[in-house]
Amino acid sequence: MQGGIFRSRDTHFEQLSGSQQTHMQYWTIGMDYGIGIVINRMNINYTQKTRTAWISGTGKHSVGNITLLIPISRKTIIGD
Repeated sequence: MQGGIFRSRDTHFEQLSGSQQTHMQYWTIGMDYGIGIVINRMNINYTQKTRTAWISGTGKHSVGNITLLIPISRKTIIGD
C-alpha cells in the first residue's frame, strides 16, 4: 500500500521495508443483505454490504444503499 508510480518523484514517501506491520488477508468473508417494500408500483429498497478487513490491522468495510424506484409510465412491461 506504500508507494506507487509517483514514489520516486515525491519526497513524502518513506521506505519502511524493515518495519512492515500489516499483510494482505488470504481470505475475506462478505455478506449482502437488504429489505424492500412495494407500495402500488413504487419500490423502496435498502441494501447493506459488509466485508471483513482485506489488510490486517484495519477494520471491516461496510456500505449501505437506499434505492427509490418510481415508474414514469403506466404501461406494464411483460418479460420475455
